[in-house]
Amino acid sequence: MRIRTFVDLRTNQRYMLPAGTLVAGRNESSHLRLPDPACSRTHFQIEVNDTGCRITPLAPANPTFLNGQELDGPARLADGANVQAGNT
Repeated sequence: MRIRTFVDLRTNQRYMLPAGTLVAGRNESSHLRLPDPACSRTHFQIEVNDTGCRITPLAPANPTFLNGQELDGPARLADGANVQAGNT
């Protein structure tokens, strides 16, 4: 199994993505905390398994972008993918 990471390009902080479902958002309990007022408390989720990663937007009022395109449903995350939520 490959080691999967998520990098915050603003801070260059690297997060390990363990297998399972991770939620990103403003909530203190989020696996990936996004301290950005333009983000929802639960903005998107990433599912990690042996075959790869999949992102699903959770906040229709606050869009999630993958490689510059607004997501309207689940999508596969390829190596080097760029995810944007709010101003983050």
